Amino acid sequence: MTLDSEHSCNCLNFSFFLNKQLNKVFYPNLIFIFFILFFIQPSFADPFSSGDVALGENLHNQNCKTCHDGMVPGGDGNELYLSELRVISTSSKLISQVEFCANQNGLTWFEEEIESVSKYLNDNFYNFSD
Repeated sequence: MTLDSEHSCNCLNFSFFLNKQLNKVFYPNLIFIFFILFFIQPSFADPFSSGDVALGENLHNQNCKTCHDGMVPGGDGNELYLSELRVISTSSKLISQVEFCANQNGLTWFEEEIESVSKYLNDNFYNFSD
């Protein structure tokens, strides 16, 4: 056996060994990942699953409603959420807008509060499912 063929043989043995070891680690993990994604997927149907609607409504009424009422002729700020006047088109844009408005008004809301106001708005006006 020449040096080249011996080297080639050792490489093949190592490649076979490495492939075997990767299969022991990779495939069970891959199955686990698919399992998790399959069972977690239904939670993606509600983009604001961790929000509290009652808290969101309370925060919205205390901090957002007055400003929005002043933006609409007739004083009903909820009209901003009607489909013909709405500028928000996705759940991620809704969260961003709630966070932007909170920051612009000097509110020091935690993520839970932003999520709760977003959930309240989504459940009552937007109905995003992504």
